[in-house]
Amino acid sequence: MENKSLRRRISALMYIASCAVNGIAPKDVGLLNPEGICAMAAEHTIGALVCHGLELSGAAPQKAVADKHLAIRKTMLFDNARAEILAAFEKANIEYMVLKGVIMKDLYPSIGLRQMSDNDILVDPKHRRSVRKIMEGLGYRTDSYGKRHHDVYIKDPVYNFEIHISLFSIMKEGLHEYFRDALDRAESIDGTLEKRMTDEDFYIYLKAHEYNHYVNGGVGLRALIDTYVFLLAKSDKISKRYIDLECEQIGISEYEIMTRDLADKLLRADRADMLREFALTGYGDVFTEGEWESLEFFATSGTYGKISNAVESAMKKYENEKSSAMSVKIKYLVRRVIPPMDYYAENAPLAYKYKILIPFYCIGRLTVALVRQPKRIFAQVKSVFAYKNNREM
Repeated sequence: MENKSLRRRISALMYIASCAVNGIAPKDVGLLNPEGICAMAAEHTIGALVCHGLELSGAAPQKAVADKHLAIRKTMLFDNARAEILAAFEKANIEYMVLKGVIMKDLYPSIGLRQMSDNDILVDPKHRRSVRKIMEGLGYRTDSYGKRHHDVYIKDPVYNFEIHISLFSIMKEGLHEYFRDALDRAESIDGTLEKRMTDEDFYIYLKAHEYNHYVNGGVGLRALIDTYVFLLAKSDKISKRYIDLECEQIGISEYEIMTRDLADKLLRADRADMLREFALTGYGDVFTEGEWESLEFFATSGTYGKISNAVESAMKKYENEKSSAMSVKIKYLVRRVIPPMDYYAENAPLAYKYKILIPFYCIGRLTVALVRQPKRIFAQVKSVFAYKNNREM
C-alpha cells in the first residue's frame, strides 16, 4: 500500500536537495515545512546540503544554519588532521589512498555540504603496525585494531579515521577479490606517495560500497545525491561502457542502474518543479510505483541502514522452497553465535590458527556484545522473531 505522506516528504526533501546541488532558489518553502525537511535530512546526514538549499531562498531555520556551520567546521578540522596524518605517512614512506567522502566532498557546491562521520584511508597491510604507531604518536586512541579489514583511530573533539588494509572484508567474497589490488592499480600523484583511482574505478567502488550497505541493512538518500553529484561532474569524462562491464562482473549492475536512474529523476534541475508540486499536492506522475517503493526503502534506511533490514537480508540467505520460518531463524541465530571460518581469519587470527579457542572466542564475543550493545542485540533478536518467509506471508 502506498504511503502518500512519506512520498510527499521524500519529494519535499529531495526538491530542496535538487535546488542545492543545481544552484536554484527553491519556491514555496514555507508551505513545505522546512523544519520537518531539516529533521529528515539529519537522519540521512544531508542536513548541511539541505540547509544550503533553503538558504538560497532565505528560509533556512536558525538551528539548521547553526548545524551547517558545525558541519563546515568539522570538515575543516578533518582536512587539517588528515593533512597531518598523510604528511606522517609520506615521511614514513607509506603509500596511501583516500577514499569515499574525502573525494566526494570536493565535488559538492561548497565546503562542508558533503558531511562525513569519519575519514577512510587505504594503506598496504604490511604498514599496519607502522600506521598504528604513527596514529598513536599523533594523539589518537586505537578504538579497534587487527579485528577487521580496517582499524579505527579516534581523537577529540570529532576525529574518527578508518585506516583500511583492504576495501572490503574477505567475507564479501567477490567484492574483496575484485578490489584486492586497488592500491596497486591506482594512479600515482606526482611528487607524493598518494594513489588515486581513475574516475571510473572510484565510481565503481562508490557503487560497490553502497551496494554492500544496501543488501545488509539498507542505505540512505545520500547515496543517491552522491551518485548525481559525481555524474554531474564527471559524466562527460568517464567510460560508461567500462563501468557497465565492471559492474556486471561484480554483480552490482542492477543496483548501479537503479540508483543512477533514481538519482537523475530525483535531482535533475528540469524535474525540480514536478517534485515540488507533488510535495505540495500529492498529485503527479513523478515516479512509477516500483520507483516509489525503492525510494521508500532508501528514505527509511537512514544513512547506513536499519538493523531490521540487515537481519531480514541475512536470513533470506538461509531460505529455500522447503524451509520453514523457524528453521531459518535457528540457522541464522546459530551462525550469528558461531561465525564461519572466514570471520576468524579476519577478526580473530589467534582462534583461526588454534581452532580449539573458537568456542571460548564465541562465548566471549557474545558476552561482550550483550554488555556493550544490549539495545542492538535486543533489536536483532526482535527482528528475528518478527521474520516470516515467503511461504508464510
